[in-house]
Amino acid sequence: MGSSIVPAASVTTPSDNWVQIAATNPAATSLNFTSISGYKKLMTFWDNGSTSASLTSYRFNSDSGTKYQRSGWGWDTAVTVKSAYTTSAADNGNNNQHRLIVTSADNTNMKEFTEYVGGATVSKFFLVNGIYQATAAITSINLVWGATFSQTVYLYGVAA
Repeated sequence: MGSSIVPAASVTTPSDNWVQIAATNPAATSLNFTSISGYKKLMTFWDNGSTSASLTSYRFNSDSGTKYQRSGWGWDTAVTVKSAYTTSAADNGNNNQHRLIVTSADNTNMKEFTEYVGGATVSKFFLVNGIYQATAAITSINLVWGATFSQTVYLYGVAA
């Protein structure tokens, strides 16, 4: 049984009223959610995905520039490793379960995002917090995997 990734209360609250915007099985190495508008929070997620197709990057508004900053921590008890890292918006794998939650998605302020990544067992988990320093509202999310990904990916939002 895989780990359960539940967003922190500070990111999702009962009053948020999350609604499903899209659900699709990409059966490809990338997925683009486009024409997103009118949402103050966005969340992509999947559970029990393919272990051979790790997420290699995600982009907002097709922006591959230097506006992303993130840091996080995680563990892998199989090899007793604890890690902290700071990188651009690229994942480091181990993502059978995945949540990416973006706040302030509808305005021209800096966007904050939280990423929860779980491995095939409860022994692997990563939590990442970051900022996306852009002035435009988020209208698209691009996900890229290292191999063909064949699992339903959901996009949810909270109306502005």
